[in-house]
Amino acid sequence: MGIMRFSKLLFILFGLVLCFSCNSTSNVAATIDGKPVYMEEVDRAFGGKVAEQIYSLRRRALDTIIEQKLLEEAAAEKNVTVDQLLKQEIGAAVPEPSEAEIKAIYDANKERFGGTFEEARVQIVSVLKRNREGAQQQQFLAGLQQKHTVEIKLEKPPVERVKVAVGPEDPCLGPEGAAVT
Repeated sequence: MGIMRFSKLLFILFGLVLCFSCNSTSNVAATIDGKPVYMEEVDRAFGGKVAEQIYSLRRRALDTIIEQKLLEEAAAEKNVTVDQLLKQEIGAAVPEPSEAEIKAIYDANKERFGGTFEEARVQIVSVLKRNREGAQQQQFLAGLQQKHTVEIKLEKPPVERVKVAVGPEDPCLGPEGAAVT
């Protein structure tokens, strides 16, 4: 949830938006022997994937912004920094893994660790704590979202429909009395 992650997402999002929203005087992507290949053709070749990817990036950036604003507001209510809030709400709520859990993970993955239990213990504890902290953070953020009115107004891109020409002799209809299922 760091500022770096947010900055990277924002940079990528703005780059994509800039790339796909620039309206130059010419909508020509390429020419072949002087004949143009238009951007509309290029976009159609993707079958709507570009619009979906832009939406996905925008949604991730929006989610990050919402989470950051909710955390900032919750931290301000408690007169602490966001980092202090996360330590209080997440760090304190995550229990240390038990020896039985650590041993069970080691036994199930001995060949991956390639060393002794003592050598792998630190890595296992670190992964378990990171996973638990992530789950606790998601739970905390979900609680913050429930306390506040969060409305997502970002619209999904429209589904591109392809018209299919059907001639009178094309087999597209079943018998007159066919059951519709």
